[in-house]
Amino acid sequence: NPAMRDNIEAALYGEFIPKSGLVFKSFSDKNVIDPIRVENDHMILLGIDPHDRNPWGIPFIALNRENEYIIYDEILQAGTVPELAEEIKKKLKGRIPQLCVMDTSGNVVQATSGKSYKEMLMPYGLYCQDADKRVSEGILEVNSLLDLGKDKKPRLFITRNCVNTIRQFRHCIYEDWVRNRNQRDPKERILKRDDHLLDAIRYVCMIPLVYRSPGFRATPRAPDRVSKVTGYY
Repeated sequence: NPAMRDNIEAALYGEFIPKSGLVFKSFSDKNVIDPIRVENDHMILLGIDPHDRNPWGIPFIALNRENEYIIYDEILQAGTVPELAEEIKKKLKGRIPQLCVMDTSGNVVQATSGKSYKEMLMPYGLYCQDADKRVSEGILEVNSLLDLGKDKKPRLFITRNCVNTIRQFRHCIYEDWVRNRNQRDPKERILKRDDHLLDAIRYVCMIPLVYRSPGFRATPRAPDRVSKVTGYY
């Protein structure tokens, strides 16, 4: 797996590997595509990285039948919850997202409203689940989707109109050094600057998803189908 090239010992044996430079080394021009038309059979996924003062990062992702993630739109702006919720609804164009995942900071109750961001979005039809915030695992997952290796087609694409997302992929780096007593050791941490969209993308990619048509409805097993012999369905 190309995403594991610099992390193979860490992934297999749990050994520390110094890191520096770009975080998403698998990202390249092959992941950037022309804008798409969002079809009715696309699953719509939202990631939300909320902030009190900084811009919110909200990527709009279409999951197609080939289980490919296509980031087709974005929001990177500060504002009130009503302002941002209206912007989200406008970009959804009447579609209902099949998944909305938010940073767990969205559970913090705001002093001004007495509600969390997650609660404040519910009246707008946006029901969010908590993100899996494991950073290293999330980075490996995103890098794996960006480049499957062996001439295989990637499973994560970004349309050219998502200029902020593309910029963040190209400039997200690790912090180079940290003081550890009298030694200088390579940092494991990402330089937290202009990465809100990437965080939200990572949250979506950490959810184990398999494409299902938006119109799919599971048929519940009715009690009258229980076997009278075995007692099972």
